[in-house]
This record gives sequence, structure tokens and C-alpha cells, in this order.
Amino acid sequence: MLYNGGAIKNGIKESELRVESASIGLNIAKERIQLNVLMGYLDVLLKEELSESAKSILKITTDQMKQTRVLIDAGLEAESEMYKLKAQRASQELDVIRAESDLEMALLKLKQEMFFPDERHLTIISPKLIEEQIGTLDVESFDYIMDLAYKTSLEVKQSEVDIESSIYGQKKMKGLFLPKVSLNAENVTNYSSAQNTIRQVATGNKITMDPSPIGFLESNPEQVVYSLPYETDEYEIKDGYSLGKQWNDNMYQNVNLRVNIPIFNGFKNKAQSQKSKIATDKLEVERQKVEITLRNVLKQAYLDAKAAHKAHQSAKQELSSSQYNMDMAQKLFNNGKGSFVDFQVAQQKVFIANSNLIQSKYNYIFKRKILDFYMTHEIIL
Repeated sequence: MLYNGGAIKNGIKESELRVESASIGLNIAKERIQLNVLMGYLDVLLKEELSESAKSILKITTDQMKQTRVLIDAGLEAESEMYKLKAQRASQELDVIRAESDLEMALLKLKQEMFFPDERHLTIISPKLIEEQIGTLDVESFDYIMDLAYKTSLEVKQSEVDIESSIYGQKKMKGLFLPKVSLNAENVTNYSSAQNTIRQVATGNKITMDPSPIGFLESNPEQVVYSLPYETDEYEIKDGYSLGKQWNDNMYQNVNLRVNIPIFNGFKNKAQSQKSKIATDKLEVERQKVEITLRNVLKQAYLDAKAAHKAHQSAKQELSSSQYNMDMAQKLFNNGKGSFVDFQVAQQKVFIANSNLIQSKYNYIFKRKILDFYMTHEIIL
């Protein structure tokens, strides 16, 4: 093919860009797996801390029961107080069982996200999350985040590559309306095993044939008529006709130039060209949707990170106040000046406040890492 309106060249470029788009799609799938694993990993850490929190509250009650037994034996507390503590410990033991069950489910989900065999043990190593770093909000301006995320977004890159590929597809379709020029050359020979036998072969020399009788005179049958002397090709007998000799003797060459000018084909080319243009327009709309979606996701993540930071700060203050109230209630209860109900309520508030703090911490970490991931496409804890 000497010329076909650039259809082959543009078709190759279109296919190369499709391969690039598929490669980007693979990386997008990998990133989604990374985010899912991150979410599962942080959920396991969250459930571990909630489990430890439930166990610590249970330990406080167990220790309180030992101290209350001493007071009862000394006649300073009624036996009924021990039954109240036992009921509270039973409730807290149920909280521990639920927390451990939640942890096991979180581990199972993480294994599934990692395609890790369920029956195999998975050791979770907790990162060193410095509380001072968690307690500070170092979030860049939204415009800065959006600009960086747009430049590095694989979804945006893929949409741009798809559009470029479609444009080359349009150029390929335009080549259908142009003449095509092609050059063809062939070199042909053959061989037959049937020819590989004894044969007569011309030597290239001429020989003179002697007169030979060809008839007689009608008026005198005894008078013989002879032919005139003549020249003819000289032949010789040869044994076989080899492959190489046959190929050389039967060689044939041919060269032709062809020009194909499209005139009319039922508007098929026109329809294909229009479909290609529509496909490009649709991809352009999809690119705009990708940009809008990216902006919305980032805006939501940005606001969530700020809200999560505020919630974490508030949860710290709530835990500090609840811890102080519980310590005071415990002292009063141990000295016989406070009621068990007040101590129980204070202890429950500490448990709830501590759970809120743990959840707000991991919620903020995840929201913050989402922003970091969109900017750097890396996950570092």
C-alpha cells in the first residue's frame, strides 16, 4: 500500500492509544484495590482499639469488684453493691465479645480485599500514629488540592487518551473517502514430481534432416517422392528433471500498480465517519463528567477531613471531662460518699467518649489519606 489516505497510520495510532487507555484502566483498578485495602486496614485498627477499650473498662469493673469485696467484708458496703457490679461486669463482658466479633469480621473483610486465604493467619502491624500529628490540621487550600489532583488523576488522563484515540479513529474514517494506491510484485515458479523422468531436452543447436520419402507419383506409382532437406532443433535424452532446474526454468515475474478511487458504496463510509464523530463527542462529555465527579469527590473529602478534625478535637475534650468525672465518682463511691449508679453512669460515659475518640481518630486519618492519595497517588501511614 503506497497511499490510502492515512487510514493505516491513523488506525495504528488509534490502537496504540487504546492500549495506553487499557493500561491506565489497569492502574485505576489497582488504585481502587489500594484504597479498599487502606479502608479495611484502618477498620481493623479501629476495631482493635475499640476491643482494647472495652477490655480496659471491664478491667476497671473487675478491680472495683475486688475493692468492693474488701469493703463488704469490712462491713462498710452492703452485699447488694456486689450484685450491681456483677451485673455491670456481665454487660461489659458482652461488649468485649461484640468488639472481638467486630474485629474478626474486619479482619475477614481485609483478607478478602487482599485476596488473602481466610484460613491463613494475618498479622496486623499498627503504624506509629503520633497523637500530636493527628491533632493538627495541615490541609492545603482546596484549589491547590484540586489543581494537583487534576494533573495526576488517572481517570482524567484516561479520558483524554480515549478522546485522542477517537480523533485518530475519525482521521482513519476520513481515509475511506480518498483514493488508494497500491503496488504489487510477484515472483512465481513451480515444480512437478511427474516431470522428474527421462525426457528430451533441446540442446540449442540446429541439425539438417536428410530427405525422406513422403509418397509416390499417382501417374507412376513406382516413382518415390522425397521431402526437401530442412533444419530442426537438436534434442538430447536426459535422466530426470531436478527441483532446482524446474524452479529456474519456470520462473515468472510480475509487477502491477493499482489505483482504487471510491465513488459510491451506499453511504457506508459517510455513516461510519458520522458514528466516529459522535463517539468523540460522547467521550468529550464523559471527560467533563469525570472532571465534575473528581471535583465533587475532592470537595466532599476536603470538607469531611475538616469536619473529622473538629470531631476529633471535640472527642478529646469529651473524653478528658468524662475521665475526670469518672475518677471523682469512683473516689466518692470507694469512700462511701457516692452512689453506685453515679459511678456506673460516669464509667459508661467514659466508655462512650473513648469509643467516639477512637472512631473520630481513624475517621480523620482516612479522610486525610484520601486527600493525600488524590494528590500523590501514594499511601503512607
